Amino acid sequence: MSDKELIELMAQKNGYEIVDTKLREEIAELQLAFARFDFASVLKIDASSQKMTYLLNNIIEEFVDVEIMMSQLKCFIKKDIYDLMRQKKIENLKRLINADV
Repeated sequence: MSDKELIELMAQKNGYEIVDTKLREEIAELQLAFARFDFASVLKIDASSQKMTYLLNNIIEEFVDVEIMMSQLKCFIKKDIYDLMRQKKIENLKRLINADV
């Protein structure tokens, strides 16, 4: 079973409300991971320390959790609307890049 199929199956098993709630929980955990990292930076904890490595790894872990939950939520969004919105955002990125050249 592919990753995409597994994610879609879990989304259908849990349903929209659980996926939506879990995504917001994971976003909050990612925000907290960033805040902890930032706080350690303010305290000037050595960037190569075990503590900073742990904090950075925690950010990456929470990022992956958010990414997976977003993929599950996409299963409940109308594909044509999603694709249209995504294309608009991509076109905006192109304009921004060209504006800097």
